[in-house]
Amino acid sequence: MSDRGYGFKFLTPWGTTESEYGRCAYKLPVKDGEWGPWMKHSEPSKPDGKDCGTGRYHLMKHLDARYAPQNWWPWLAEYKGFVGESNEKIGVISLRLMRITPYQLWHIIRSGECRGANLREANLRGANLREADLREADLREADLWGADLWGADLREADLTNNFVIPQEAIY
Repeated sequence: MSDRGYGFKFLTPWGTTESEYGRCAYKLPVKDGEWGPWMKHSEPSKPDGKDCGTGRYHLMKHLDARYAPQNWWPWLAEYKGFVGESNEKIGVISLRLMRITPYQLWHIIRSGECRGANLREANLRGANLREADLREADLREADLWGADLWGADLREADLTNNFVIPQEAIY
């Protein structure tokens, strides 16, 4: 794994996360489309090959709402100072964040990045998900109202407890 790269982070509307390691407030960009300032962990860990633990920020390799707080929104994170990883996450010493806009999120989903992803309770209202590969995705309780799912591959996707209005039904 490279000492620099990109991952994803889910934050509350207040720019925080909470875990067994405590609450963390992140430095956010001033405007959409810009990177926030670099943050370095106050007590950095030495590389140990583990994705989780003290002395590191945790990033997802792929979007996965299992790690998202209620009312979440995804952020793109650029990192440096690799500590460790698993199949799902990366542990890093320093990062900076950029908010992912709804259009960018839709593009990420359409790119195939979300096959098998956990997007439970995701707000995808009005999303352009044409031809998205959402096979095996967890879309339970996702808001797909007015989403364009024309040609989307939803084989084995869990669409429990959501209501989808076909795009052609919207005037």
